Amino acid sequence: MNNTQTIKTLAAQTNEAIQTIEAILESYENYCNRNITRYSRKHLAAITEFIAAETALPEETCSKVMIHFFDLVKNKNLKGSFKMKKLAVITLALITLGATSQIVEKNIDKEEVKTIVTTNLREQDDELDPIYFQHDDDKNSSLFEKIGF
Repeated sequence: MNNTQTIKTLAAQTNEAIQTIEAILESYENYCNRNITRYSRKHLAAITEFIAAETALPEETCSKVMIHFFDLVKNKNLKGSFKMKKLAVITLALITLGATSQIVEKNIDKEEVKTIVTTNLREQDDELDPIYFQHDDDKNSSLFEKIGF
């Protein structure tokens, strides 16, 4: 969200004029430049006092705008962090699956698999050996037996 969108959103949420929001945010920027370590919501009283003194706006207005501003920033940061967490989890899962498949592939005795497949599996001739699904007694079988359990 850019500066213009932030100002418009705050103006809509607080029912204050865009010029008022701009003045408050500009004053907040000045406050942050002077108080580098005291810029968060827990210093709201000091922030609103500074802004009210600098802009000559009522403290209630400054407090309302700053509360909405902090809420807006918090919500935007949370959405971004959830996306990054999801991306990190997906990336980690893909890397883990890739590594696991490489380990399994290196540990498989390919000659033994080839021997087992060629000796135990063979093609079925459809004309000579039809598949028998055992559906002679469907009336007496239960639903689970009909669907294969």
